[in-house]
Amino acid sequence: MPAASEDFAGSKDHPILTRYPGSEIKWYDVQAFVPYSVATGPIVSYAEIEDWEDIRGQTTRIYYELEGEKTHTEVFLNYKKALEEAGFDNLAEGSFVQSSRANEVGSRKWLGVNYKKNEIPPVGIRLLSGSSTSGGTGYLAMKKERAAGTVYVVIGVSQYSQNVVATLIDIIEIDDVETDLITVDAEAIGENITEFGRIILDGLFFEHDKANLMPTSDAALN
Repeated sequence: MPAASEDFAGSKDHPILTRYPGSEIKWYDVQAFVPYSVATGPIVSYAEIEDWEDIRGQTTRIYYELEGEKTHTEVFLNYKKALEEAGFDNLAEGSFVQSSRANEVGSRKWLGVNYKKNEIPPVGIRLLSGSSTSGGTGYLAMKKERAAGTVYVVIGVSQYSQNVVATLIDIIEIDDVETDLITVDAEAIGENITEFGRIILDGLFFEHDKANLMPTSDAALN
């Protein structure tokens, strides 16, 4: 779908998922190999979600706003249908027509807890606020295994006002970080031992109260 004229500078839709027609990108961020926590369960105690899937990968975060007569429920159901038809597995979902303080997935209260862990900028994103106190909300977390690596899509949506729907889409692409880019100069280590009589070697782990190295030290020794 073509970019809107008012899109955030340098932003674009992710290749995996198009925007809801008429939406504009108001914020956009891409970071490589960063941690992200996918919430998959309700609030079980005061302001605490216990069920999370902690992942790490290239994370693209796109915040859209849609002006007009469409509702957050319409936006939510369209994204859900598109992802299901693309073969994504549902990890968690919840949708509320009205604003709710319930502990269940997708309530306005629940979204607030979720985005404390996956922080969003405090200014410019209206997902968790609104002039319409009765505005509903929704949340969707889905996952798909691909040849190119596992991908997660996490969507939060809310009715900011009667004619504005706010949607935050987080897409996390899992891939092994490229390693073996740094080498250790064994000859230089030997020179340091000769000159200083010692060397500092990080990454060595010993059994409790023993001089026996643990298997987790292998990476530092090889």
